[in-house]
Amino acid sequence: LLAFWREATVRSRIAARALLRIKSRTNSRAFASWVENARFLRGQRVVVSRALGRLQHRVIANAWETWASAIAFVRLNNERLRRALMFIQRHGLGRAFRSWQDLVMNHLKAEKILGQVL
Repeated sequence: LLAFWREATVRSRIAARALLRIKSRTNSRAFASWVENARFLRGQRVVVSRALGRLQHRVIANAWETWASAIAFVRLNNERLRRALMFIQRHGLGRAFRSWQDLVMNHLKAEKILGQVL
């Protein structure tokens, strides 16, 4: 009976070691797979962060271009408005001068006629 017990214990220990090796191999494979996936994901994170950086740069560049275009448009319109205002002012000033000139000419004619009459 003791021999049977001893043999069962030895078989049980052998089976436990075999099971431990199987678990160890399984755990080792799982760990190796995890390490490989972690490396892959780290590489993917770099790729994604670069792409995101490019995308953000593109968005910022588009915003800058839109702003610069708006500023150029405003400056162009301001210049056009300034020129139009100068034209209107010069035209109005010229008209006022011509009215004054006509008034003076009429006054001089009237004086000449009065001088001839008197």
